[in-house]
Amino acid sequence: ADLAVQLEYRDAVMDAIAQQSQQSQQAAANAPPSLNSPLSSWQQPGPYGVIRDSLTVPVRDIRPTEIGFVSAYDFQVDLYLPDGRPDAAPVLLQTHGFGATPENYAYLAEHWASHGFVVVVPDHVGSDLAYRQIFLEGELDDILSPMEYISRSLDLSYTLDYLEQLAASDRQWNN
Repeated sequence: ADLAVQLEYRDAVMDAIAQQSQQSQQAAANAPPSLNSPLSSWQQPGPYGVIRDSLTVPVRDIRPTEIGFVSAYDFQVDLYLPDGRPDAAPVLLQTHGFGATPENYAYLAEHWASHGFVVVVPDHVGSDLAYRQIFLEGELDDILSPMEYISRSLDLSYTLDYLEQLAASDRQWNN
């Protein structure tokens, strides 16, 4: 009798697990991808349209630029926003490599935004394409200042700080 009860209990538990698994699979199939989604769901564009915007981040700090060291500068930040997302979106920072531009990876920013992320893409003025071209023309002595390794990281901090200020002062940015 105890064995029969144990077998019935086991079968009931297995049925409940199978039913819950099936419901979870159906819910996942109908939901937009999340970071926990299978890789195959990221291969196609997401359900959101993409709005591209930009802003200028003002910085009051020393940085090497194509005209030499400056104590204040501005840099451009491209924003890729998921159009129609009903709730707050997670933010991804996307940074270009040395001698590149934010546009080099625009296709990735658009793809992530279509999946519901706000993608923030700063231009690193001390190591972007314009800086590399000026070096190649012989107008700069050093291809990359050691200060640039610090400045690139600070660009990300300045960008996030600026976005935080916008969110605190402008309703458009606090969603």
